[in-house]
Amino acid sequence: MNKRVWAIVAIVAVAGVLLLLRSSLFGPSDRQLIREAVEQSAQASREGRPGGVLEYLSKSLTFNDLPADSRAEIAKFISQSKPEVEIRNPEPVISGNTAEIVTPVQVKFSYLAFSFDQEIPNVRIVLQKEAGTKWLIIPTKKWRIVSITAPEISASEFMSN
Repeated sequence: MNKRVWAIVAIVAVAGVLLLLRSSLFGPSDRQLIREAVEQSAQASREGRPGGVLEYLSKSLTFNDLPADSRAEIAKFISQSKPEVEIRNPEPVISGNTAEIVTPVQVKFSYLAFSFDQEIPNVRIVLQKEAGTKWLIIPTKKWRIVSITAPEISASEFMSN
């Protein structure tokens, strides 16, 4: 290759490294990343796009201290019922690599013969930074929901309404 091509390759490489550093070191705050995760997953849920929700759920997700349904079941539920989930107060309390949101949550969906439309008070959502990737290849940390606790509702009540 001639010198001109090498110069262009070098400039592109330097620009790429600078963009990576800028997004890694000076990217959005954890608070902003958590808010975006909550908003984007709620939007994906309303649209019936399970991938947009599963992206923000940990593989070790629990609901009221019990392991959550399989990811395949969660995906099926989201695509068929398109649940509307509104987190009333999405402000997290961040402590290191974990964050907690305690808020009322409005949930509305119809699934098979069940309809549910209720505000659930004092829902506790715990998020944790987990390994992820950016642009499919760059290792990064991603905030994911690891636990949901809704003390005034059990899984059987949830499905019987």
